Amino acid sequence: MEMSDSEEAASAPKRQKTEENLVTQAQMHAQTMQLHNLREDNDQLTCQVDAYKNENEVLKSEHTEAMTYKDNQLRTIQAAMEAMQKQMLEDQQKLKDTLEQMEKMRFSAEVASRIESATSAAIAREESKALAAEEKKSSSVEMAPPEKAEISEREAKLIGLIATFLHVHPFGAGTDYIWSYLQRLMPDIKSREIEELLQRLPSVFVQKFSGVGASIERRWNFTGYESSGAANS
Repeated sequence: MEMSDSEEAASAPKRQKTEENLVTQAQMHAQTMQLHNLREDNDQLTCQVDAYKNENEVLKSEHTEAMTYKDNQLRTIQAAMEAMQKQMLEDQQKLKDTLEQMEKMRFSAEVASRIESATSAAIAREESKALAAEEKKSSSVEMAPPEKAEISEREAKLIGLIATFLHVHPFGAGTDYIWSYLQRLMPDIKSREIEELLQRLPSVFVQKFSGVGASIERRWNFTGYESSGAANS
């Protein structure tokens, strides 16, 4: 059944409106789909950004841990080196002190040995001189053999100590000075005992005078290293 011209004219606006509605709906659907796609893209980008942030944090943390480990290792090595250097300096000082002590002991032993030898030789000369004097006196008369000069253990110790003391005082020392030294080692020693012992051994100890009048000084010298002729001159 065909529509009349009047009916067709009346339905034309309805068709146009329907078509416009369909176009609008299509546009809205397209916009909705586009918005949905944009949201998905945004979500993906957000996830990627978060992933990059996490990865960056992990890298920063690993870098920080690596730097901290290296710093700690470096400090440990430096502390170990400082400790080794300190120990080396202490060992060097100990070695130096030991060598100096050994040198002092060697020198003291050498001096003591030389003093002992010189003292023994001087005492032997005194005994020889005493024997010669006795033989000279008894050359015309038959007499008993002269006795050797007796040296007690205490006197032998005193001779060694005095010889050691005077050895380090090449310009000599007075009786009181010698007595003040010996009193630390032998509290019961008397100044008179020292004087008498020194006078008994002129080949070992010689008294020399210096100064004039009231300022005159008497000093004892150790002559154990000198020959008998030089000691008596």
